[in-house]
Amino acid sequence: MRSTAFLSGFLCTILLQTTVSRPVTPATPTLAPRAPASRALSQSAQERLRNEVTVTLKLVQVHVTGPDGKPARDLEMSDFVLTDNGTPRTITGFEKHFVPLPEETISETRPEPARDPASLMNRKFLLLIDYESNDLEGVAKSLRAAGEFIDSFTQPGDEVALLSYSYSRGLAVHEYFTPDLPKVREALGKVLDTPRSSRGWDYSFDPDHDIVGMELMSAQVYREAPSALRSNVQANARVFADHMRNLAKALRLIPGQKNIMLFSRGFGQSLPAPNDPAGAAFIDLGRELASANAPVFSVNTTTGLDDKIKAGTLPNGTLRFLSETTGGKYFPGVERYAENARTIRDATSNYYVLAFPIAAAWDGEYHVIEVHVTKPGYKVHAQRGYFNPLPFDRLSPVEKELGLLDLALGEGAYSRRNLEFPLAALPFGEGRGGNTMIVARIPVTAIREAVGDETELISLVFDSGKQVVESRRVELDWSTFAGETLYEYAGVSLPPGRFDCRLVIRNLRDGRAAVGACSVERPDDPGRALRLYPPLLLERGREARYLRVSGGEKEGRGADISLNDIYPYPIDSYVPVVGSLDSDGSELAMGLRYVWTGPPEEAELRISAWLEPAGSSGGEQGGRINLASDLPVPAGPGGPGFFLLEFEIPEGLAPGLYVLHVRAEEPETGSASEAVSAFRI
Repeated sequence: MRSTAFLSGFLCTILLQTTVSRPVTPATPTLAPRAPASRALSQSAQERLRNEVTVTLKLVQVHVTGPDGKPARDLEMSDFVLTDNGTPRTITGFEKHFVPLPEETISETRPEPARDPASLMNRKFLLLIDYESNDLEGVAKSLRAAGEFIDSFTQPGDEVALLSYSYSRGLAVHEYFTPDLPKVREALGKVLDTPRSSRGWDYSFDPDHDIVGMELMSAQVYREAPSALRSNVQANARVFADHMRNLAKALRLIPGQKNIMLFSRGFGQSLPAPNDPAGAAFIDLGRELASANAPVFSVNTTTGLDDKIKAGTLPNGTLRFLSETTGGKYFPGVERYAENARTIRDATSNYYVLAFPIAAAWDGEYHVIEVHVTKPGYKVHAQRGYFNPLPFDRLSPVEKELGLLDLALGEGAYSRRNLEFPLAALPFGEGRGGNTMIVARIPVTAIREAVGDETELISLVFDSGKQVVESRRVELDWSTFAGETLYEYAGVSLPPGRFDCRLVIRNLRDGRAAVGACSVERPDDPGRALRLYPPLLLERGREARYLRVSGGEKEGRGADISLNDIYPYPIDSYVPVVGSLDSDGSELAMGLRYVWTGPPEEAELRISAWLEPAGSSGGEQGGRINLASDLPVPAGPGGPGFFLLEFEIPEGLAPGLYVLHVRAEEPETGSASEAVSAFRI
């Protein structure tokens, strides 16, 4: 089970603990480098853009049921009325999204036709099991209800995430959004925590409630006196709301509608009151979730009280409030598994999208949205409002960190990139003491113009599930750096797999940012006698300035790795190639790092190297340029070896992406290894 503290495990609240050390030696380039983009905007231009009044389209997803209680499919744009803070708005865009109706006969029931995943924006469901406001039976039925929804009411292309909540652990991620539903189903069977029935009832609103049945059993199992079960529900409500607000901020960064299925007993029968701390927290939570386009389908897990369920007297005020505020739906009884799941499926599969123009404003104000249908007997479920974005200096620390993730993985309202620069990652060894070098070529003058002087530099490495596996941070004042180019590098330790690397340079005051990006693949093939690592490409250049960002004192992070220790090339004659070569006809070199474990202990390797355009099939007709053939290189058991091979790129080589191939072979045993690196001319 993959469970972590919520933000570090979900969209990764980043714990950035770093130190910076002055480098004694250089940095390095890599596989699949991205060419730098000179898309820099001056600070004054940025401010002019920010101050201009721009217009954007606001999209509102609406589910409508007709007089018969079924999804209404017959409405047109003219049937809807929409207001924003009480002001009527003109609906300028309109879409219908409906799955085909199943065909039924007396003799057979045909399955619902599969939805084409590309025809609609994929549905996203977040299953949230509340262990704090629950008891043993409620948790068991929650897990069963979630499983039945996954098994019987999801559709091709759906993405599902699984989270749980408890007072002590907060929100824990067991599975991030994935279309691999069997994987979520497996995670559902491994969710373990201790339910606490004490948190589910607000006894100040229900003083006549007696602790019976499973509640009493839970109290005996966990050795709690009945009086302890009447603990302060408001404290838990506030903590729950705080965690959920952070979740809402994270969900803002994920496009489309995110449907939250909350299994809980709730936090009191009465509706949240603004003058009550817990009530105010829930009101803010409802607004945050609505603004994040995250409707809540809350399922009351109170069990063993069928008469009260039928009478509608269960303590459900907070659950109902969250559902109605966010455009979801409230379900009073968890036992109605198929009925509840079918209703959620219909609500999320059959909807309209209304679009209306709004003037962009960076004031953080909340807007109340109301949507009505002019035809009588129709009921509308839609989000109740949205927040305008805030300027960077008014964001909370959590929002800034979430904005950082948005900046690293995409582009959002808070995180427009002002400049891009080249970044590369190069595997150079095995083990945990550092095995991959990440290096950036940073244009100092362009950074100062586009981003400013006082910045934070943040290095992030994401695994294939977009989880942060490595992060480092340091504050830099660019006015103290001389020269036009700075090579920043860091040695990290990564397991086998594919990783995305990001380096973000962000202004500490206004959020302007520059980003470098690359990917690296670490193969899982231990035990080979000969291993050749991807070459470090170098070009002639005067001695450069280098900056090493270490990982602190934590063991295994490659904190003390120097670039020149790994690639001992003459730093007064060469600099790493990161990104593009400025011209052809360049005097180049490649730094080759290899390991020979024998037998025999002493060997002579034969090195060959050639260059060809990316996508070429090879051979002379394919544009292959031979650089070296059967060069002898001694190899022994004394640790990794290094070899510097100098060469020239022919003049007149056409611009484009090229792949550098290197092959090492030990003739006596036939052991061989190949590696590649890419660069652009």
